[in-house]
Amino acid sequence: MKVTRKRHLSLALLVGVGVWAWSLICRRLLSVYPFVRPALTVAPEPTMSVRRYSDSYLGFAVEYPVEWEVTDYWEVQDPIGQPMTKIEFRSNLYPGGEQAFGKYGVNVAVGEAVGRTLTDTVEYRLSPIIPAVRDRIKRQCCLTVGGEAAMELTGVPWGRWDNRQVVVVHNGLEYRLTFYPYMQFNTPSGIAARAAFDTFLHTFTFIPITELPTPTISSTPVPTPTIESLQRTESAPWITQSWALSEAVYGRNVRI
Repeated sequence: MKVTRKRHLSLALLVGVGVWAWSLICRRLLSVYPFVRPALTVAPEPTMSVRRYSDSYLGFAVEYPVEWEVTDYWEVQDPIGQPMTKIEFRSNLYPGGEQAFGKYGVNVAVGEAVGRTLTDTVEYRLSPIIPAVRDRIKRQCCLTVGGEAAMELTGVPWGRWDNRQVVVVHNGLEYRLTFYPYMQFNTPSGIAARAAFDTFLHTFTFIPITELPTPTISSTPVPTPTIESLQRTESAPWITQSWALSEAVYGRNVRI
């Protein structure tokens, strides 16, 4: 019995000496070869060359990628019948690969503000949309664009694309910025487009309006479907889909 107890004590003493010796060895190794934590790798932010665009007719300036194209003005009437002037910044980036239809872009529409406040203007612009669709539009306030309060809208029925609209009122004018398509930002093209969208929004500023030409507002007539017109649109079904969407959303055919 005493022999067994001595053996247990000897074994415990041996284990304790071994642990102590191993700790000394580890400390010695760490002092000679210190542990270095590997550095975390962070994906670099996409870089782009930008060009400054100044528009003294519409009263804004902005930066956009040099590869993008800027269209001429065109005049439209929105669903409530108010004239607006539009200009578009078009990219060379496809959201779904180079075989996809359509490219990323930003549409800027400018017209007279129809409400006393930003909220009134937004809600009045959305009023022609049927309630079932209008209630699904998400509104986010308290944004700032060009030093003015702005409101973000998502889920607005606009063409075929998911989009993000930012509405801001300045000196009695409504500026509506539409970023489209607002999706597929996990591809190289999408990452570049998202960076361009952010740059566009963060650099958007207002400048004095010095050119005051009188634009001619030409409303777009609603075509009467015929057998020939339907046959011509078979090769481009998105055209008829766009008209069908406008009729379902607004209760009548309008350009969206």
